[in-house]
Order: sequence, then structure tokens, then C-alpha cells
Amino acid sequence: MPNMFSNDVERKIPENLKECYVPNDTSHRLCYWCDRIEVWGKFWFWLIIVSGIIISVISSISTREVVKEIFS
Repeated sequence: MPNMFSNDVERKIPENLKECYVPNDTSHRLCYWCDRIEVWGKFWFWLIIVSGIIISVISSISTREVVKEIFS
């Protein structure tokens, strides 16, 4: 089963310092995955925040109606 590390079976040893700084395919793929996870994390964060605000407003309105009925 292929995965993101399948192409790195034969790794070339760098001959000088400049070649050490050149990113390989695995590094590019890992950065791509990190970017995608960051976008999904931000999406879920804002979704949870907005839904939490909506749920708290709805529950406070229903609580206020119950309290009005009790003390009326």
C-alpha cells in the first residue's frame, strides 16, 4: 500500500552543505499535511465557538421563560 514515504526508499546523501537545505518530497508532503490540518483545525474551532454561542443564547432564552412561568 503506497503512502507518503513510498518514494523515499533510496535516499541520496548530500555532498555539500547547500544540498542539506534543499527540502525533499517527504518534507513537502508533510508541510502540505500540516497546512491542511491547520485549516481544518481553524474551521472546527470557529464552528465550535459559534455553535456554543448559539446554544448558550437559546438555553438562556428557554431558562428565562421557565423562570417567568415559575414566578408568575
